[in-house]
Amino acid sequence: MFARLTNRYLMARYRILLFFLFLFAEKAGSQQQDAFDSIYYHLYTANKDLDYGIRTADSLYRASDGELRKVKSLLLLSGLYRRKKDKNRSLEYLLEGERLASEAGFHEWQARACGALSSQYREAGLAEVGIRYLEKGIRVSRKIKQEEISNEYQGLLHQEKAYYAIAENNFRKAVQLEHKAGTYFTLLKDEFRRNLHLATTQKALGENYYRLHKNDSARYHYHKALNFIAGTRGVPIQEGMIHLGLGNIFMEENDFARASEHLQKALGFADASGDVSLQGKVYRALSHYYQAVEDIKNYTLYNDRYLEVVNREMEARQETYSRAVSQVYKEQAKTSQVHYGIIAIVSLLLLLAVIFTLVYRRRQREKHRKFWKILREVRKGNSMPPAYTETKGNSARETEMMPERTEKSLLNKLTRFEESGKFTDRNISSSALAARIGTNTKYLSYIINKYKEKDFNTYINELRIYHIVKKMEETPDYLNYKISYLAKECGFSSHSKFSTVFRNVIGMPPSEFMAYLRKKKKAV
Repeated sequence: MFARLTNRYLMARYRILLFFLFLFAEKAGSQQQDAFDSIYYHLYTANKDLDYGIRTADSLYRASDGELRKVKSLLLLSGLYRRKKDKNRSLEYLLEGERLASEAGFHEWQARACGALSSQYREAGLAEVGIRYLEKGIRVSRKIKQEEISNEYQGLLHQEKAYYAIAENNFRKAVQLEHKAGTYFTLLKDEFRRNLHLATTQKALGENYYRLHKNDSARYHYHKALNFIAGTRGVPIQEGMIHLGLGNIFMEENDFARASEHLQKALGFADASGDVSLQGKVYRALSHYYQAVEDIKNYTLYNDRYLEVVNREMEARQETYSRAVSQVYKEQAKTSQVHYGIIAIVSLLLLLAVIFTLVYRRRQREKHRKFWKILREVRKGNSMPPAYTETKGNSARETEMMPERTEKSLLNKLTRFEESGKFTDRNISSSALAARIGTNTKYLSYIINKYKEKDFNTYINELRIYHIVKKMEETPDYLNYKISYLAKECGFSSHSKFSTVFRNVIGMPPSEFMAYLRKKKKAV
């Protein structure tokens, strides 16, 4: 569960939280009330300096002369600390805001706080506690009499449900819930809030359609999100995530010029927002982009920045787990019913967090070792992966199919075939090769299985991959060729087929292997 939340929802994990904390300005009120709401809107939508925002929000709280303003200020502080990755402080302010709203009978604000707490605990891996707060929010929301507020909360509620669906990889259900959320947001009379929420809904639809591999639909909803954003005062986090989504789509379609355009916009909004999660997601996308266009310097730069964010995320997540467990323990201790199962689960999640980091780093080291191992084998003149040898031919011959002399003759012919490079012929087949070396397909299959320990297709594919790797090592010009050209050069019918087989044989995509090779050659 942890890996799913970490790898798949690093960016989306607190969007719904911010909207649950979104503050309303009453239409009727004094000039002082308008000033309070104006400052609040600025801190929520346009603030770039989180430390300044926290100081200002804290001043709003201390100067508040009523319980409602205190609740608003507490929820705002929670959201700002959340963006700053101080999740412990964020949770403290959120819990205090929910308590105060409950005591004062501010049902709409208590419902929003419950929705935000649902998000917090869901993101911490405590789905059971998160659902408890979500259900509490539903109960409280039934007491909301104002239609405008009720519609807005129902929309947010469906968005929160959508994120639970995403955590279960049920993206179709998430799409349905987001569409339902949109129907509630469309009913909002306040133009600013309507546009802001609909922009978020359209962005979420774009993300889920992208996960469903429906790029045209994803692109359509991302552009609708930009149209709705234009009707607000501008929200850097939202705009950054929209352009990031479009950049990922164009990257997948190999339209690198348009991908770069959107990713650079996403980077600008990420820097403007100061949001660490958005920055990490953009850094990761940019590292993939520069790797694809073979800009090793910038690939290394953004990959390092991304890894720094991952480490910070891990530390923040572990702190959140500890805080969440502590809070659950306190709540249950009041009734002398401590739920040890939850504590055990969170402890396991902490362990998984450490394991995840170690595994990731280990895989990076393994890729480097794999790269050098392959080069050593190629330089030795080996045409097949080193894991397979011909020592099997010396085993007992109880199951022999042909005389030993015939076996050796066919094996020698097979060796000459490997040296000839004829395996790059796209029309090569087992029958064609059998005819070439003067045997039948049954004998050929027997020889390949016995001495190479693989079937015919795997045998040919591995010959082709090692052939092209040798070309790249011996002839630097090959590192400047497109993947599609390399695929045809070694006998594959398509770019995708070549990339899949290359990854299976070498252990990494061809673009990543080529990047390692370029870096090695520059270092020589």
